[in-house]
Amino acid sequence: MDAVKRDRAEADEQEQPPTKTLKVEETGAAKEEDSKQPNPDADAKAQDDESKQSKHSHPKQRFAVLFGYCGTGYKGSQINPPHDTIESEFMKAAVKAGSVSEDNIDPKKVGLNRCARTDKGVHAAGNVVSLKMRAIPNLVEALNAHLPPQIRVYDCLRVTGSFNAKNHCGGRQYEYFMPTYILKKSSHTLYPHSNLPEDSNEAAQPLTEGCELGGSYVVVDSPETHEELRKFRVGQDELAHLREILKTYEGTHNFHNFTVHCKFKDRHAGRYITSVTACEPFVRPDGTEWISLRVNGQSFMLHQIRKMVGFAVMLVRTGTPANLVARVYKDEKINIPKAPALGLLLRKPLFDSYNKTHKEKHADRPEIDFEPYQHLIGPLVEEWINKDMYKEEIEKHVYKGWLDGIDMRNLDYAWWLTKDGSIRTDLKPAGGVKADEDGDEAGSKKTFDDE
Repeated sequence: MDAVKRDRAEADEQEQPPTKTLKVEETGAAKEEDSKQPNPDADAKAQDDESKQSKHSHPKQRFAVLFGYCGTGYKGSQINPPHDTIESEFMKAAVKAGSVSEDNIDPKKVGLNRCARTDKGVHAAGNVVSLKMRAIPNLVEALNAHLPPQIRVYDCLRVTGSFNAKNHCGGRQYEYFMPTYILKKSSHTLYPHSNLPEDSNEAAQPLTEGCELGGSYVVVDSPETHEELRKFRVGQDELAHLREILKTYEGTHNFHNFTVHCKFKDRHAGRYITSVTACEPFVRPDGTEWISLRVNGQSFMLHQIRKMVGFAVMLVRTGTPANLVARVYKDEKINIPKAPALGLLLRKPLFDSYNKTHKEKHADRPEIDFEPYQHLIGPLVEEWINKDMYKEEIEKHVYKGWLDGIDMRNLDYAWWLTKDGSIRTDLKPAGGVKADEDGDEAGSKKTFDDE
């Protein structure tokens, strides 16, 4: 009986289908079949992961980035949220190129520093920033591919981990371009204590009734006026006077009057200027005569070069002697107008000491020098910087507008534009003078950084 039961049980077990085993097998087969089907989302994720892994596989290194730019349309060079600046444009390009991760777009995280900071609208044929980036292939080409054409990277050079673009920079070369009509003599009526003859340009600037000092300025803006300015040619006497003034800037002096938010006793007011020269005038195709001033120095404060130019222009157009320059290095505070940003160009920074020091230790690394890149710098300067500068002057008469603004505020300046170069504080307006506008730095109040 027991044998019969065992036989039946064995028979039932053999006839029963292995459902669980089939389910497992079918499920496994289904998964294997599904895995063979194309999955666009998974493929895209895999490619993205592979791309990220490829980018992260490149080591981070410190680079000195040599670049140039046309500053028109930007609120200066230094990163200053929420404003559009040259450096913010560069950082966005670095992220898109894959040399900086999106998490590290903060300049502090990549150790970003620059050798010179430029104002709103100021251009640079050569500037240097240093930061940590991934050494991706074709780094220069990748950055330029994501930058606007008015900003060009010339090269990215490997530097030591301790390299600081500002601290290792030994000097800066600037150039200022201006039409020579800016040196045309003004009116004795506006600046009665100057060396201007009493019959110079009197008809255009009648006196304001009851005005104790100077007169009112009538702005004359017409095609005939612009044509007259285009025909103006600076004389040799004015050129000689200009060069005499520029010479007095050379050496170490207290430039507290040539910047903002700076006092006479501030230690950073002292600056060393290597040379300041006025080149020979040249005539543009539209008939306007221009001149460039070249300024070489160790470092410069905010607005310093533009105020140096503005001060020299005021002395020439009023016939004020050059000995006034030595007096403004003293503690008396005067208000100096700053020349338009349009004409200022950072020609290049210098790293002579750094190159000499590190040549022996790192002979395999190239020097930080802009000379090898002149074939790249020339087209940028001519096609963007110069073209933009001359075009804006022709269309907007920037320099005439600047002169008009100064002459309308002649009371602010007439008291220190004197025949003997003395500062007549007794002639200073009782209500004080209006401070020079400081709107080019998008709210920045630093004085110790460069133009």
